[in-house]
Amino acid sequence: MTYGEAPQGPDLQFALPDDLKGWIMHTRLTIYESNVMFSDVLPDMPFTVGNNISLTIVSDNMEEMKQSFSKLKEGNC
Repeated sequence: MTYGEAPQGPDLQFALPDDLKGWIMHTRLTIYESNVMFSDVLPDMPFTVGNNISLTIVSDNMEEMKQSFSKLKEGNC
């Protein structure tokens, strides 16, 4: 769902500029049977490059986790 697709309730505190209406408000990926949710950060929200995401994946399949970590470490994802 984009910010522009979100319902506009009566308590809306600001008018969303047209250029932000296509930005992502909610999206979800399934990674190893876990839901991972993402959204764009609006310009007036706090954002620090480098620590803006934390991702934890939990699995009982240690070999699969080692392979995934290796790919991420090498930049092959």
